[in-house]
Amino acid sequence: MYDEDSYKRYILAVKVKKIFIMITFCVIGAILGVLISSYVVDILLFSSGLKVVIITISTLIFLAISFLLTSGASKEVQDGYWKIAVLRKLTLISKKLDTLENLKYLENLNLTTKQIESSEPENSLKKSETEEV
Repeated sequence: MYDEDSYKRYILAVKVKKIFIMITFCVIGAILGVLISSYVVDILLFSSGLKVVIITISTLIFLAISFLLTSGASKEVQDGYWKIAVLRKLTLISKKLDTLENLKYLENLNLTTKQIESSEPENSLKKSETEEV
């Protein structure tokens, strides 16, 4: 059975993985944009104003790809939070059931003690009656 800490570590790992993928893809997009823009401006002899546009577009495209790759991460995080909430509720219910079981045990113990106490005087009377005869 998992505990709350393991779910929290899992959620943190998913969030870190998502951020790492997004940053990595943005850097790859920027590097690719620089390479493409230098090719377009230096070799094809287009205007140097296109460098910024090409780098930006390339970075945004790779950012969109990273969003697509990490779209399931949000669902995983929500599932983790849901599991933590369910685990807390189950723990609370378990504690309440344990308390009820302890109360029933104490009631049974109390009833048994009362039965023993009530049967003792009868035994003592029977002993005294038998002694008289």
